[in-house]
Amino acid sequence: MTALMGATEARHLFAASGGIKYLSRQLRSGGKKQASAKTSSDKKPKTPASVQQLYELTFCLWTMTYELEGSANIRADFAKDGLAVAALTELVSVAPREKVVRVALAGLKNLAICTSENDAGPAGTPTIDGAVFLNDMIACGLMKAIDFLKDRQFTDPDVVE
Repeated sequence: MTALMGATEARHLFAASGGIKYLSRQLRSGGKKQASAKTSSDKKPKTPASVQQLYELTFCLWTMTYELEGSANIRADFAKDGLAVAALTELVSVAPREKVVRVALAGLKNLAICTSENDAGPAGTPTIDGAVFLNDMIACGLMKAIDFLKDRQFTDPDVVE
């Protein structure tokens, strides 16, 4: 899936098919400890996602943020239910590796600085831009997560920034 995200057309098709919500749900469920949860079909315990799986899902969501400027529909998909912002914010505080934190922060940064200048969307619809996403980030506790990050020792300059 990460290879497909390199193409703009693929990102648009993925978004149109509900991909942003799907990735966000997977990140929310994959980042949490689920060892005690049972599946309904086979009664085996669910296992949490591996660091590499979290990274790849986060990477895909991050690449989708590069379509924010040119697509009101993609901005709307990211804004739906605040799920994408919640997933990325949660990863910032619980991700076990720097690479996951780095990509989650990069995605949040792209959301925070997006504008609706290139594609404002249909007339009469609310404007979705960085201000909307910043409100969601604050509501999801990003400031607390960033304070927590300050206590961790990171070597990656993108995370330290």
